[in-house]
Formats: sequence, structure tokens, C-alpha cells
Amino acid sequence: MNDVLIGAFFLALLKIRDDPSDWGAPRSLLTSADLRRRHLRHPEECPPMNLSIAYEVTLSAEEGADLEEIIDQVTAITTRRKAGSLGLAAILFYEGIMAGGMLAVRAFFDDMMGRYLSSGLKNPVFANLGIFDPGDYLPVPGRDGTLLDLVEIQYLPCVCWPYGFLMTASTFRGRLTVMTAYEEGPYSTATVERFLGYVDRYLP
Repeated sequence: MNDVLIGAFFLALLKIRDDPSDWGAPRSLLTSADLRRRHLRHPEECPPMNLSIAYEVTLSAEEGADLEEIIDQVTAITTRRKAGSLGLAAILFYEGIMAGGMLAVRAFFDDMMGRYLSSGLKNPVFANLGIFDPGDYLPVPGRDGTLLDLVEIQYLPCVCWPYGFLMTASTFRGRLTVMTAYEEGPYSTATVERFLGYVDRYLP
């Protein structure tokens, strides 16, 4: 399911951009993998925290392509990434920056922001948060002694501007929820809703 969501996200981005130079050319997005499943012996005992790593997925699609035409590309990339030492190189990279203290951290992010602002480009991001287990949150006692229930879980994505766009997916009690967050101005509500409509259209 994760690969299907990545594919739908990618095709929707091409559709909303409507740029002829995109068709048949390599285009990239960022997605994530949960390191708790890979590097912890008992991930269920890990307290709630972000232990995900981002990695790049580069795909190409011809004009009018549908999900079936790119899903093999997606699966090949995610399978190869997960078979390797996913996340360890990035951890060492950031540890090296942090070893230089706050001056090194500030210089790194200033350089990154400068490149985003000068080019106007940044990878869009898709993160699958996985399955939320009701047992992780329930039971919760109410005021009168009755037990409270959860109807749904909505996990608001980070609003990242300049030049960022993040979509998340999560599953709770068998229902998939796709969400995004954005700033009015850099993005318009109509454009974001049209984009989400494209995602829905590409999903099987």
C-alpha cells in the first residue's frame, strides 16, 4: 500500500504542475521509513518519537501515465532502500554536523535555506505514518466512569514553507486517511483541493 500511495502522490504532483518538461524526465520526491522497525529489538516499547529517516525517490512518467505504469519503479526503489543500511549514513552525516556545535548547525541550515530560496525548488514529501493501534491509546476513563472511545485520528502534517509541501497517510481501524497542511498565500485552497482530488483519482 505504501508504494501505491507514493505512486499516486508522484502522479498527482506531475498533474498539478502541468509542465511538459516533466514528462519522461526524472523527478524526485522525499518519503520516509520508520527506523524503529529496523534498528530496535522491541519497537513497541519505544516511546512516541520521530525516528524516521527521509530518502529520495526518483521516478519518471510519460504524459497520461497511470499508476500501473510507474508502480514497478516505485517498488524497485523502496525494496532496494529497505534492503540496505537505511538511515545509518544520514545519522552519521547529522552527527558530524552537530559535532561542530551550534555554529556548524546554523551554517548548514542557512546554506540549505539559501539554496531553496535562490532556486525555488524543494522536494515534496510524502510520509506514511502507518497503522495506529487503538490499544496504544485506549482505554481512557471518562468523568463519570464510562470509557471514552476514539472515532478517528488526524495527524496534522508539518506546514513547511518556503518551498515545501508535505502529505501524510495513516490508517486507523481499517480506514486510510490522507492529509496535508499548507499556508494560504504560497498555496491556494483550490489548488491543494485539486491536488488531493488527483491523488484520490490515481488510487485504485
